[in-house]
Amino acid sequence: MTFSHQNIFCFGELEGRCRLNPLPLDRASPEGTRRILLRLALVCAASGAKHGRLLTQPLGVSRDVEQEQRKQVWKMSETSSIDFMEERIPWLREGWGKAMLLASFVLPFSGYLFMFWWVDRMHPYGAAMSQMALSILACIISYYVMRRTIYRLRDQCKLTHRLPNWTAPFYLAFVIAPFFVLMIHPIMVNGRRLLPIWAAIPLGLFFIVFGLLFRGSAMTGSGFSLGHAFGIYLVFPEDGIRVDKEVYAYLRHPLSAGVICIAIGFGFVRNSTLAILTALIYLIPILLEMKLEDDELIERFGDVHRRYMRETRAFFPHCQDFGRVLKLIFFRG
Repeated sequence: MTFSHQNIFCFGELEGRCRLNPLPLDRASPEGTRRILLRLALVCAASGAKHGRLLTQPLGVSRDVEQEQRKQVWKMSETSSIDFMEERIPWLREGWGKAMLLASFVLPFSGYLFMFWWVDRMHPYGAAMSQMALSILACIISYYVMRRTIYRLRDQCKLTHRLPNWTAPFYLAFVIAPFFVLMIHPIMVNGRRLLPIWAAIPLGLFFIVFGLLFRGSAMTGSGFSLGHAFGIYLVFPEDGIRVDKEVYAYLRHPLSAGVICIAIGFGFVRNSTLAILTALIYLIPILLEMKLEDDELIERFGDVHRRYMRETRAFFPHCQDFGRVLKLIFFRG
């Protein structure tokens, strides 16, 4: 099958209102079109319980069948995302390429952890100081990447449709790794006891589990793929789709809300005031990341995203929507 249209349209819903969202393609590629349709199908399947069933699904189908359809679409999307990554980063097809990509995350991550361990021992408030230092560095790098680097890469990749060799390792080492290590740093922090142990541990575990479920719900509802983890869709936004379904109908940044819950949970498990303070410092790069993401989406979608921002909170749902969000998180619809 050959697709000759330069734009593919999909239906998006926000609080029950339908609209057409254009998904431009740089080239009329059957493979690229298939990827977008698979990811669109994943979003529709994930949001079936709230916004209705897939158009191809007959009315009256059982919930078990619906869940099986979601699993099949998710598996197809993951296979497609691996092909997509290898298309944009050709050296990932090689074994050494996968090893280098893994090292690009593991080695910097280990280095950041060692830095935390070393600085935290030097001063009573070393944990807060090191967390603040790496948070500021993460803010500077994120700002430069979102405001400068991605636009240069988009111009550079228009003809090749491939990322430069340095891009994915750089993104893992200096964007992804710092954000993850900042999240887990509170579990390493010593300090004065904050709560009785019988209260601190269950509270911390609740926040951790809630954050993990929150992120899982957001990733399922958005069609999250490996391409997001490597920043590919920032350079090739035409290969992605805009999502405002599932948990995104109530929160603009559920993934960020999830990591903050996890960081706070680590702080309570460690049960110290300094650990909680360290977790709250993590809000600095997270809030900047949210602002940069909203600005980039406004640039791409204009008034559509501005209206979405007015009607949907960034971090916490409206009070009347809190029950629906909990239902999505714990029962997936």
